[in-house]
Amino acid sequence: MTAKLALLQAEHTAVCARIRHLNKALAWSSARWLVDQATAAGATVIYVEDLATLEAGGRSRSLNRRLSGAVRGTVFTAIAHLAAKVDIAVVTVPARGTSSGCPRCGGPVKHVKTPQRMVAGYRWATCSCGLSMDRDHAAAQRIAARGLANQANTRRGPNGNAAIRTATDTPVRHQTRRPTRTATTRPARDRRKTVPTPKQTRPATVKTSRLLPLRRQVPAPAESPSGSSGQRPAGRTPQETNPKGPVSQVPHT
Repeated sequence: MTAKLALLQAEHTAVCARIRHLNKALAWSSARWLVDQATAAGATVIYVEDLATLEAGGRSRSLNRRLSGAVRGTVFTAIAHLAAKVDIAVVTVPARGTSSGCPRCGGPVKHVKTPQRMVAGYRWATCSCGLSMDRDHAAAQRIAARGLANQANTRRGPNGNAAIRTATDTPVRHQTRRPTRTATTRPARDRRKTVPTPKQTRPATVKTSRLLPLRRQVPAPAESPSGSSGQRPAGRTPQETNPKGPVSQVPHT
């Protein structure tokens, strides 16, 4: 019985270590994705919820267990570390009421299962003003609105992290994205082959670059008369290319 208990404890320790490693990898992968999205959009600041004082209560036992085991602190640390490398600030905003209010009108929202099933649920948010979107998407809009509307209230704490302690909510205006000028004035080029390829004509005279000599072509100085003083110029002794006299030929075999 003791051996079986020790085996179960070892298995439990191994499973917990694997869960911690997976949570850490997931947290850093999520932070990398978020920072890449912010860099591609040209953002200069990332607003996140301050979940340090948020209690995981009032839900089911399984949901509370999942929230307690979440790696919220690791995600925030990873985002702050990766964002600092690309000069993007990370600011925390109050988390209370981000999911219970409407980002457009500020009124209370109703959470249902899906847009087709208007029964009490958790995933989908609807409002009397016509809002109908994912719960997390609506909360993200309120978080961004809180940060942008209260930029003057940003303060740095003793640990160096920027935070907004008190914030007021402002409605989010929906703006239709305008098409870019490149897409309207520069249509995609049709690369389909519909006509024969025209014959390419070349110029009559082809200009080529003048090749440099392999070595400096300078005539050898004249030989000084015998008995005269002086030294032979530096370099190899000039040899005759066509020596005078009979030239022996090698017979062909």
